[in-house]
Amino acid sequence: SGTSMATGVASGVVALMLQAHPELTPDETKFRLMYTAQSNVTDQGELTYALFQQGSGRIWAPDAVLGQNIPPEKANTAMNLQTELQHPWAVSHEAEHIDVVDRDGDGVFNEQAVVPNGVKYQYYEGDWTSVPSFDNLLSTKIGAATSFTLTARLRDDRYAFRFTSCVFIPVDGVYTFYLNSVGGSRLSVQGHEVVNNDGLHGPQERDGKTEVIVSSTAGITAYDPKDGAAMWNWTWVWKADPNAPAPKGKGKGGPGGPLRHVAGPILHNGLIFAVSGDGGGDRHMVAIKADNTGDVTDTALVWEKKRGTSYVPMVLARGEHLFWVTDKENLAVCVDAKTGKEVWNVRLGGRAAVTASPVMIDGKIYSVSEDGTVYVFAAEKEFDLLAKNELKEAVYASPAIADGRLYIRGTSHLFCIGAKK
Repeated sequence: SGTSMATGVASGVVALMLQAHPELTPDETKFRLMYTAQSNVTDQGELTYALFQQGSGRIWAPDAVLGQNIPPEKANTAMNLQTELQHPWAVSHEAEHIDVVDRDGDGVFNEQAVVPNGVKYQYYEGDWTSVPSFDNLLSTKIGAATSFTLTARLRDDRYAFRFTSCVFIPVDGVYTFYLNSVGGSRLSVQGHEVVNNDGLHGPQERDGKTEVIVSSTAGITAYDPKDGAAMWNWTWVWKADPNAPAPKGKGKGGPGGPLRHVAGPILHNGLIFAVSGDGGGDRHMVAIKADNTGDVTDTALVWEKKRGTSYVPMVLARGEHLFWVTDKENLAVCVDAKTGKEVWNVRLGGRAAVTASPVMIDGKIYSVSEDGTVYVFAAEKEFDLLAKNELKEAVYASPAIADGRLYIRGTSHLFCIGAKK
């Protein structure tokens, strides 16, 4: 029967869960299974079965076994049905309450399931002056609602919600999103921040549009993806130092002079970060505001650094910090993203330069020097070198990540690192 088959599948998944998380209690194991379950819906987004009926959904083994941000809650809390019904998997008697199906955030719905109108929320309590990094916090309460509402709060101040939902775009075009909040709020679409209305303030509305941001030696410009029109521009003003020695080498700008822009910019927490440099060792890194209109050359700059930054390798961001590896010195650096203040810098070792950009996987940064040495360190506020491995082959290309595997192209071989399938 279907029940017998389901029991066998569930037992197998539970065995894998306990192998990966031996500390789980029976109630925590049930909670994890139910928290990661997917509702069974029709092509019209309607639930195929009502609450508690056979076939109302399916367990999702990848999230149940490998999920990283699942709260350590219990399912059978004193066997209180009302408590059980407060969780999102139990509020499934109406299609508008089911979870978002796009679990991996790639914009593709699993098995073409339609996500109906509804919002999943996580509720937090604490004292903040800006929107916190929710991935580092444990939620006080989770649930589902039919709209972006604050009615589920347990007090009237010092709280925060993180909402997750899906927006259907009927036709191609440029869309404007709005946030109106008392206190801070931010809106991200598929991991990219669109509206930043953060900070302590009274009632305030901010809007945001999708932009294509391009950086170069000339500056940083945002373009309308619909017609290519420039939406705003920040000019990279080079001010040569009159007391600096004459430039050495062809194309070298000299201290304060024009520098080359190689690594692409990144957008993180409302700021755009861009780096530039030259072969002689001059460097210039800038952090500018992302919410702009018109010419913002004199108003958008938040902070800048003129030494100790990367040039060819790109910068990475996680939480409140930026991370990079310098080209010549192979120096790993962590700074505060808001201020540029250095948190730590550590020489990774060796004499080889670094051309490849680092990549980040599950909070770990992988950096490959030109002699093929792979350094792995934690993307945290305290430096922690986790591993060091030798490929014994020169590497100049940036690594790539796909299907849980790390690909590194050397001068003679392509290396694939990951679990065997």
